[in-house]
Amino acid sequence: MEGGTFSRFARRSGTRRKTQGHPHLPDNFEPNLKDWTELIPGYMHIRFRTDSLVSERSNPDDDIIDRTDRYYVYLKPHGADDDAIRKQMRIRGDPPVYMPMPPH
Repeated sequence: MEGGTFSRFARRSGTRRKTQGHPHLPDNFEPNLKDWTELIPGYMHIRFRTDSLVSERSNPDDDIIDRTDRYYVYLKPHGADDDAIRKQMRIRGDPPVYMPMPPH
């Protein structure tokens, strides 16, 4: 999520401080898992978690709340055998790198 302006309010010792900048979320990573939960053949069941401070107003006062969001995806491991995934899932073409899931 690069780009745009990112504002956050950090609470320190009962005070509030506004910072602005561009958030950087890693856009690549290596899970390096030996075993993983496999709900769809050939795909890892992955959960990403984000923590935020949120307010309904652009100039918050004491209405800031902590918010945690969880996102789930099926992720194809590096070096996965696309032919084996095609056969197991009975699909044509290249298997997708990831598949989003609804929140749960």
